[in-house]
Formats: sequence, structure tokens, C-alpha cells
Amino acid sequence: MDEAPWGYTRVKAQRQLTILEILQHERTVEIARLSQDLSASRVTIRRDLLELEHQGLVRATRGGAILNESATYEPAYLAKMGHAKDEKVRIARAAAAMVLPGDTLLLDAGTTTAALAEALAHTRDITVISNSLTIANILTRNRAARFIMIGGTYRELSQAFFGPKAEEALRSIRVDRAFIGTEGMEPERGLEVPDEGDASLKRAMIHCAREVVVVADHTKFALVRLHTFATWSMVGRLITGCEASPEIIRRIQDAGVDVVLA
Repeated sequence: MDEAPWGYTRVKAQRQLTILEILQHERTVEIARLSQDLSASRVTIRRDLLELEHQGLVRATRGGAILNESATYEPAYLAKMGHAKDEKVRIARAAAAMVLPGDTLLLDAGTTTAALAEALAHTRDITVISNSLTIANILTRNRAARFIMIGGTYRELSQAFFGPKAEEALRSIRVDRAFIGTEGMEPERGLEVPDEGDASLKRAMIHCAREVVVVADHTKFALVRLHTFATWSMVGRLITGCEASPEIIRRIQDAGVDVVLA
């Protein structure tokens, strides 16, 4: 049977992803309802919830689960893959339209930047640098763009490399554009992520780019995370979905950011 990330079977991965999608909309769910909707036994659903709890994604209750939404909460890559997929594709296409022949690009690790990698996969005459194993697999498989991998300490939750070695590698690099993802956005505070190491690497990426482009779906505006890695003054452009609140967009434009709605 085909395997999904870190050894899940695809059936199991899809079931757990569906559970997370339900929780993202409803915030709480009962085992009995999941068992019926997913045509799986209660024992199987309970086991799924315990595994998701172990990843920090949910908090299991006596008869179900509650979505974990604390400031330190970071969904696993599996959970992010199925979230706002159509919007991420639109954002990726808008970002890819910015790329010029001869550009050197830095792509942050994330599912929106992975969608951008897919959009750029057959583009020649560009160089892409990333710390993302997923992006590496996309671009090396297609062998069109020149790809450079940033090494470091592997973090399974993000399927990417972080740490001092990754940051050191960036100090000698200058790129035309850095495409950066985020887990939370606030009009006043800026861009936020749950993990301190992720925040540190994003800062290093920003410092080596001539232009910084944030790519994030509109739901990130509703989230507050623990570590701020950039203020809006450090961002040249934000590409987000047309579903975003006009009032929030106006406040970010007032901060001097060019906003593109995809």
C-alpha cells in the first residue's frame, strides 16, 4: 500500500485529515459522529484521536475531541495539506506570475510555498533555495529549475530543516525574492509562528532577500501565535485569498504593504 508522510497508510492519513478538517470548522466533535461519518469503528476513531493528540493537534475528551488552538499550537504538515487547498493554488499562481527569468528565489517551508514550487516546477532559468524536503522533492523530480537545499536539523512536524547550520548557510546568500509563509497574521503586530526556531530561520531568510513576499491563506488572520518573526515594515508584498476581510486588508495596506488578492 502507498505510504503518506512518516509511514501512515493513505487511508489512515486521509481519515485523520478529514477529522482535522471537521474540527477546523466545528472545533469539537464526538467519536460516535466520526465513526458514522467515516465508516470506521469507534476503536479506530479513538486511536486516531489519540495519535492526533500526541502530535499536539487535538485534545481528546471522554467522548470525542477538541481542536488545539493555543498560541504554541502548530499543525503537522499532514493537517496543513488539506486546509484551504484551492486558495493556496490561487495564491501560488499569483506568486509564480511575479517570477522572472534569471531570478534567484528563497522558498520557506510550508504547504503554500510547496504549492508555489509546484507552480514553478517546469520553469527554467531560475534558481530556487529552500529548507523544505517537500519542495526539494517537487523541484528535483521535475529537474527544470536549479535547486539548492539548505541543511540543518530535520524537524518532522514541518518536514524541513532548521537550526544554527541552516541560518549560517543563509548568511552568505542574497536572493531576488523570498517567499515566506506564516501561521498567524495581525495587522498591528505582524507575522507569527508557534516555534522559536522557525521564527529565527524566517528572520534570516528575510534579511537575505531583496524583496520579501508573504504567501498565506486568509484564515491566518484569525490566528495568534507565540513568536513574532517580522513586522509589516519588513514585507514588500502579501499574497492572500480574495476571502480576506477588506477591513484587515486596508489596515495592512496602510502599513505600506502591497496586497494581492488571489
